[in-house]
Amino acid sequence: MPGEKFGYRRVSSVGQSLERQNFDDLGLWKSFEDKISGATRARPALDELLQTVREGDEVYVHSIDRLARSMRDLGAISEDLLGRGVSLHFLKENVSLYPEGDPRKDVYSGVVFSVFSMVAEVERILIRERQLEGIVRAKARGVYQGRGQSIDREKVRDYLTSGATVTAIAKKMKISRRSVYRIRDELGIAPVKLKNL
Repeated sequence: MPGEKFGYRRVSSVGQSLERQNFDDLGLWKSFEDKISGATRARPALDELLQTVREGDEVYVHSIDRLARSMRDLGAISEDLLGRGVSLHFLKENVSLYPEGDPRKDVYSGVVFSVFSMVAEVERILIRERQLEGIVRAKARGVYQGRGQSIDREKVRDYLTSGATVTAIAKKMKISRRSVYRIRDELGIAPVKLKNL
């Protein structure tokens, strides 16, 4: 019995757009979207998709690297879906995987899927290596900034207990007000009568 069509879209950060991963012509029942690194296994929308699909359903993904960034993760997800009778379609690679017993299943698609999976993982490794090489070159030129300095929490504590305003502390320490509020809450410091620094 035919099931529903679902889509899964992912970008690596909140600022990136999902528009390129277009499923408009597929007549999906529902699309799930994550804005989080594929290297992170904890992806809420993907988890929801995996809990939603049933036997006979179809899952569409723009490309293999949108579903997972390691072969192990990709293998686990695809095996889970296929084992539950759910077919999996990758649009960019034009590869479709079907569960056992489905007349559309063929060996060729499985082989192509394996090759593209390896290519996606190699690309990820090469990107990471290029990033590290760039950092080494930047350090050699003396221009590498690295991560910003962590916030001096003791100084924030001193300012807070002295009664300084959150705005004044943020300005003095060149940090956001949100950071000051977060540290205040983490340290369990109750708001006091406020003054400027």
